[in-house]
Amino acid sequence: MDINNIKISIALTTYNGEKYIEKQLKSIFDQTRKPDEVIICDDGSKDSTVSLINDFISSHNINNWKVYINTPNVGWQRNFFKAAGMTTGDIIFFSDQDDIWLKDKIENMSRIMCEYNMNCLYAEKNIIDANDIIRKERQEKSHYTGKLTQIPLENNFFDIKTLGCCMCINRELINLYLKVNFPEGGHDSQCGRLALLNDSLWHFDQPVINYRIHGSNTSGISGIASFGQSSFEQRLQDIQSTILWFHRLLEVLPFDETKKRLLQCCSDFQVKRLGYFNGKTSILYLLKNFKFYRNFSMFCGDIAYKYGINKSIGLLRWKLGKI
Repeated sequence: MDINNIKISIALTTYNGEKYIEKQLKSIFDQTRKPDEVIICDDGSKDSTVSLINDFISSHNINNWKVYINTPNVGWQRNFFKAAGMTTGDIIFFSDQDDIWLKDKIENMSRIMCEYNMNCLYAEKNIIDANDIIRKERQEKSHYTGKLTQIPLENNFFDIKTLGCCMCINRELINLYLKVNFPEGGHDSQCGRLALLNDSLWHFDQPVINYRIHGSNTSGISGIASFGQSSFEQRLQDIQSTILWFHRLLEVLPFDETKKRLLQCCSDFQVKRLGYFNGKTSILYLLKNFKFYRNFSMFCGDIAYKYGINKSIGLLRWKLGKI
């Protein structure tokens, strides 16, 4: 792609975000490379979110930002799916309502996307609290290298850890995401997986946003604890959703035999993993197939959820400064 001739879109979703939305809008407006289109989908906010957005657009005389309101509420996954489907750009950025983008996010990430002609690029984040203060003790690492790395396709690819607010994708990948047509799943996990399957997922080791952790993040990460805060039922639902996603993927997209086998193996593991929670699969099976876990923490999470100690473990990890 020629960086001088590309159209850049932002898919921004909101829901009861009046506390932080103006800071996010300003950080997008102040970008060194302006977006050509901003699609804002509000999920039926009960507060002043929509009026604040409309006031911001009006006061800054913006004509390429469009606001749509869902009636009724559809949930954050479907809302992102809807917003993505309304974009028309060559490169698409996802945006939450409560972060603050660094000024050169669009410029730097779109330049890299064009230079390497990649499907998906995800970057790093600074972690801030409710008062915009960077919480270095919550960072996963103390420094960043600026290095660009292609991520290989591996057995545990289905659990790739990519935040939608730190990624951008090209039109080819957004079309795949829409074609799979699985709005019940997260946009970030689906796009990351699809990019891996397309051998085109890259990591940029540089912060591009100030990522806010507070008590009402829709992502599930809060200022209270970072791990194990969903319910046992939600854990099961997430696994079941992953299984359905694999089935849907194999139905609608063509893959070579090697990738078909990988997808089937990953799906079978998820079925067995689900069986662990109702006593049909032993922990020895999970250990023997540890390669399908992203890391040891994810494996321990399954044990913690089964025995109902997930919240206690999550609080301990939070106190130790882990996310």
